[in-house]
Amino acid sequence: MTEIDLEDLPGVGPATADKLREAGYGTVESIA
Repeated sequence: MTEIDLEDLPGVGPATADKLREAGYGTVESIA
């Protein structure tokens, strides 16, 4: 399965993606 970057989500920019990574979420799959 292809990993989807956090920035590919609508409304998620670099700052939000950085906060999600700091919280332990590296990919969209890790959130779902």
